[in-house]
Amino acid sequence: MSRLFDGDLDYIKVDDDARLESSSSISISCWYYPTGDPGTNGGRIISKNDGTDNDAYALTHILSNDQLQFRIRTTTGTANISVNDIFTTYDQWYHLMGLWATWGTAMRLYVDGTQVGSSLTRTGALLNTTDPFSIGGHAGSDTRRVQGRIAEVGIWNFRISSSGPPGVMRRVRNYPQNNVLYMPLWGKSATEMEYTFGGSYTVTHVSGPTVADHAPCGPKFTCDIWPSLPAAVAPAGATAGIAVFNWTALSPRAFEAKVAEST
Repeated sequence: MSRLFDGDLDYIKVDDDARLESSSSISISCWYYPTGDPGTNGGRIISKNDGTDNDAYALTHILSNDQLQFRIRTTTGTANISVNDIFTTYDQWYHLMGLWATWGTAMRLYVDGTQVGSSLTRTGALLNTTDPFSIGGHAGSDTRRVQGRIAEVGIWNFRISSSGPPGVMRRVRNYPQNNVLYMPLWGKSATEMEYTFGGSYTVTHVSGPTVADHAPCGPKFTCDIWPSLPAAVAPAGATAGIAVFNWTALSPRAFEAKVAEST
């Protein structure tokens, strides 16, 4: 399960909250499954943004050159890590993660647990805005939406170590420290989701998005389908859809491939 965004009007808005901003460091991540072209001004997969280019932070799908961009805006300016040829193939899962801290070359971008692009330095404090955190686009612009599925959204108000992204890719809750927002987005109803370590937030689903029942995404979905899988695919000890989580060496995409091989 995940949330399906149609690129038109739907997005998820989380009202501004102090827990979503850290002055000196932040980490953001999600799974993303593009099914079509993003908006002409860059589809904000996840972002804290006022509807223009003034993202406090964002992971953005840019149509030109199939580009992924990680943006940070601080009191000293804006820094972007932009990497071409990331989304050359649609209809598959990508794990995305951006890390930033105010010291050294601490700003880095990861795809499927591997660093892409160059490390950057961006000093200053993260811009403290009153803008919402949004998934799939944002309220201020119809040209900054994505078409696709999003799941396992996480925010940490510190910088996870450079060795951390592969573990986060396997399971967000492998890293509970400072995990101020966790939205699996794999509930079976449009508003079913879970928050961990950060309490509740004010969340609005705008014009959807819909629940996507599709190829495996995230640990919960694998729990849902285990009973119907051949014994060779289901992790040892997994019965009647009960999670064991000894499968965590597999990303959702790898799990999907394994299912395809065996069914």
